[in-house]
Formats: sequence, C-alpha cells, structure tokens
Amino acid sequence: MGGLLCKLHIVEVGSVKKSGRNNSSFKMLGVLLGPLLFAIIPFLKISELSHDAHVVLGLMAWMMAWWLSELLPLGVTALLPILVLPSSNILKLSEVTPIYGSDIIFLFLGGFLISIALEKWKLHQALAERILPFFSRSVSFLLLGFMLITAALSMWISNTACAFMMLPMALAVAKKFSKHSVDIEKALLFGVAYSASIGGVGTIIGSPPNAILIGYLENNDLWAPSFGRWFIMAAPLLIFGLLACWLVIRFFYLRKGISIGDLQKSIEFSRWSKNQKRVLIVFILTAMAWILRPLIPGNAITDTWIAVAAIVVLYLIPSAEKTGEALLALHDLSKVSWSILLLFGGGLTLAKAFQITGFDQWMAYQLTGLLDLGVWVLILIIVLVSIMFTEIGSNTAVAALIVPIVGSLSGALGQAQGIALIFAVTFGASLSFMMPMATPPNAIVFHSKRIHLTEMIKIGFWLNLIFWVLISLVAYFWIPIVI
Repeated sequence: MGGLLCKLHIVEVGSVKKSGRNNSSFKMLGVLLGPLLFAIIPFLKISELSHDAHVVLGLMAWMMAWWLSELLPLGVTALLPILVLPSSNILKLSEVTPIYGSDIIFLFLGGFLISIALEKWKLHQALAERILPFFSRSVSFLLLGFMLITAALSMWISNTACAFMMLPMALAVAKKFSKHSVDIEKALLFGVAYSASIGGVGTIIGSPPNAILIGYLENNDLWAPSFGRWFIMAAPLLIFGLLACWLVIRFFYLRKGISIGDLQKSIEFSRWSKNQKRVLIVFILTAMAWILRPLIPGNAITDTWIAVAAIVVLYLIPSAEKTGEALLALHDLSKVSWSILLLFGGGLTLAKAFQITGFDQWMAYQLTGLLDLGVWVLILIIVLVSIMFTEIGSNTAVAALIVPIVGSLSGALGQAQGIALIFAVTFGASLSFMMPMATPPNAIVFHSKRIHLTEMIKIGFWLNLIFWVLISLVAYFWIPIVI
C-alpha cells in the first residue's frame, strides 16, 4: 500500500510539473475572481432580493471560485462563512460556529474513525481474501466480486479510503492473467472506482454529500430518514446501478473468452488476527445498532450517539499486538479527514444563510416555472445538472451549493416529491463517472496511470446516461413510496 501511494504521489507530482504554469494561472484567476465576485454581486440589485441575500450570493460565488480553483484546501475555503456572515450582520458568530459542530458532523467523525480502524488492522483485506474465491467461476464473476466487496465497504467507510484499499488487490489479481492482463486490469480498476461511488450512496455515512443532505433536512425541520430507511431508499440504486455498471465494464473489456485459472493462487491468505476479530465485532454491532435504532423507544439514542459510542469503544478495547494501546490510538485522530468535516460545516452554514436571507425562497420562485413542465421533467433536469456540475467540481461542494437551492422547491412540490428531488440531487452529485476530478475514486484509479482519459470518458458517458435515468426513476417512483 505504501509503495502504491508513493507511485500515485509521483504521478500527481509529475502531472503538476507538466501543467504547473496552467495550474498557477488557474489558481491566480481563482484568487482574484472569488473576492471580486463577492464585492460586485451586492451591487447588482437583482429584483426582489435583499441586500443580505446579495451578500450571501456573493459569498457563494466566492466559495465556488476557490473550490473550483483549489486555491486552498476545501475545508479552509469552507471557513469563509465564519468571517463573512458575522461581519455582514447576517448571522452572529455564536450562531455560525455551532453549525460546524452539529450532530451530522459527529456522525461522520464516527464513520471516519471506524474506517480508520478497519484500515489500520487490515480488516478489509481479510474480508476480501475470504469472499473473492466465491466468485472464481469466471473473470466476469471475479469483476462482480470486486465490485460487490468494494460497494459493501464503501457503505461504511469513505469511498476514497475504500478505493485506496481495493486498488492494490485489483492490481495484484490482474497480474495473474498474463495474456489478457491489460483488459482485466482496466476492468477491475473501473469496477473498484465506480462501485466505491455507488456503494457510497447506500448509507448516511457512505459519502460526504449524504451528510449535506441530512444536515439540510434536520436544520430545516424536514423529514429525515433513519439509517435503515436510507438504505431502503437507496437499495434500487445499489442493486440496479451495480448491475448496470458491471454489464457496461464487462461489455467493453471482458467480451473475450478468458480462463480464470486458479484464483486461490492470486490471493495470499492470512489468518485472522485478534485485533481484526475485535474490530469486526465492534463494526457489526455498530451497523446493527444503526439499522435497528428506529425500534428503540424514545429519542435519546440517535445515529450520532451510536457513532460516538463506537469511537469510545474502539479507544477502550485493548490491542492484542501493542501493549498499553487500544484498537485506536491518539495518533489515529490525525488520519481523520478534518477538511471534509469543515466542508460539511461550511455547506450547512451557507444553507442556513440562504434560509435567513430568503434567497432560497427567491430561487424556488424562479424555478417554479419548471413545474409547468411536470415533476418528471423537473427531476430529469435537476439530476442532469447535478451530475454534470460534479464532473468539474467536488461532489461535496456541488451538494453544498445545490441542495439548499433545490430544497427550497419542496414547499411547492409537497413533502414526498420535494424530499425525493433533494435526494435525486444528492445521488447525482455522488454518481458522476466521466472525469477524474468528478469523485475521489475516479481520481485514484486515473492517477494509477493505467487508464487513459478517453477510456474513462467513454465508459463514464454511458454510465452517466444510465444513472441519469435510474436516479430519476428512483426519485419519481420509489422514494415517495418509502417516505
């Protein structure tokens, strides 16, 4: 894993050197454009918008310019509302900062630390070693096995970590097929990247845009699904999405008759360690608690409470390999993606500012014209916009910007269809497949230098088309029923 990460880093550095001048120019444009838009927009005098709403719109433009240019880490740009909103007298500082520590932030903190424990003790590798042989019937089933394992892991850990975990295994197995190793390697890499994104929509903690959605629903007193209900809502996407993705990759790379040989020789089996067993028990109990929580009477036990309890337990259970250390140690906190957590906070704060200034209602009124086209056409348009925006920007940033705007339409559509539309936008932000920058798993496999951009665009185009229709169907027919 370490060697692979080094290679990925070298590739990234090399690509930066080749295009350093262009990147510097793009970042310099972002440096100037962001504050310039913030300064100009309040003086545009858009009809029916208050001055405060103009300020928030300018703040959104500033944040988008810096997010797209990647001038600063995403989380640092997400801190701009702390500076702008209190100084503009839109929200008090005491009203802004608590949003960065809301329940959903701690829920994802728990998810991050659980994923760190899985990776630290190589539990993901132990599970994969024992599951993959069940898919040794053919190379197509081997691809399906990799995709199912990756998607299952991505439901509980970040899709970025999941892709990093599964990539070395995919490369190691592909090397065993000397005659068709290139095609199999590409098939497995695409399978890992895309199934990591697909699996991420399966649970509340599976993908950062999911947190943006839940935070928006809770902050606006709208109906928010439990952990189990979310899974039911996303189930059609998981099942039919993985199947469609498998068939597309299989069509492009595995149409030739390829003998799988002896899969057992492709994987080095290891014995379960005591720490792996202990982490596995905590992981299973946490997952069961999340799923069964709606059956617990009262409101004291929440998904966030369960996540925090899991953190405490992982720091209490002693390690069998390191004396005086628990399954998680103090230094493991440095591995948490704090930038993503700050990004959640920035997105939620921006959404709050939209609501306070009435910008969301104004935007909803502008979009109500689309209602004349029918709910089905509206969903198709919104999902397409979400998918295409994500191709050029961070999926979390896209969700943070679009979810509040689309959410403002919920009043005009009614609760069921309004919430379904918000879910459609969120799913679209997580399921973009054409460009390396669309999602972290796309970037990871692309930077392995084994996949060409034209190949990703070719396969990604068909998958974007399929998921555009699939997400729209789920949002229109399935989600309103589940709600």
